[in-house]
Amino acid sequence: MAAKRSASKGTTKSTKSTAGAGSKGFTAEEKAAMRERAKELKAAAGKAESEKALLEKIATMSGSDRTMAKRLHALITASAPTLVPKLWYGMPAYTKDDKIVCFFRDAQKFKTRYATLGFSDQAKLDDGGAFATLAWLEGCWQGTVNQREFREQWLPPRGGMLIGAGQSVLRGKMQDYEFLRIEPRSDGVFFSQFGGDRKETSFRLDKVVNEDKDTIFTFANTADAFPARLIYRRGTEGWLYETIEGKMNGTDRQVIYPMRRVDCETSELINR
Repeated sequence: MAAKRSASKGTTKSTKSTAGAGSKGFTAEEKAAMRERAKELKAAAGKAESEKALLEKIATMSGSDRTMAKRLHALITASAPTLVPKLWYGMPAYTKDDKIVCFFRDAQKFKTRYATLGFSDQAKLDDGGAFATLAWLEGCWQGTVNQREFREQWLPPRGGMLIGAGQSVLRGKMQDYEFLRIEPRSDGVFFSQFGGDRKETSFRLDKVVNEDKDTIFTFANTADAFPARLIYRRGTEGWLYETIEGKMNGTDRQVIYPMRRVDCETSELINR
């Protein structure tokens, strides 16, 4: 995280230096960026129109910059769907409450050697970075249905990844266990799980919606298999509802695992 912040500051410094200490005006590239900014301020566009303009801008970039910008757009819109894509001084950017969170500056625009992904203070990288929308999973969760006890434990997000483990016990005997992982990839955010002799199953984050006071994260299976969807619903007062659903033998199936946040050592309830 610190490396990203320092990189962002470094690029700002290099941009200013292009005019030179004794320069009396802006460079041609800076003037062009300001003209683009003037056009952006005149255009009153909604989120869909802003995203369309952003994608059109990405399409004009050179090969490697275009590929990188497309992948970043897919990653950001999947992992942080509340951010609004828009153009900012002719650069693809993502905002929250009309404030810039991050932006992508292609190398060709300011004739630099490398493209740059920059962050503003609004990104709050020290608070969890790109995984802020899922960092709440950190900790232990526990529930019981029909004498079946199930439990999940998630480590704090580190290195752009969430790592966890789950287990279920029936009448005191181990029934199942699995290892869990949530990570960003070039084409989205993925939830992967495997355990025992089962192959790894991956689910791609499909949508995030708010319903009343709950936030619902829906992951879609990347293969044509059961479960088709894995849903994590963050409720109030420390509740988590994990749901698996899809068709099995031609019949719709749905299983819900209600869990509460608990202290990892004492298993006492935590209402948050």
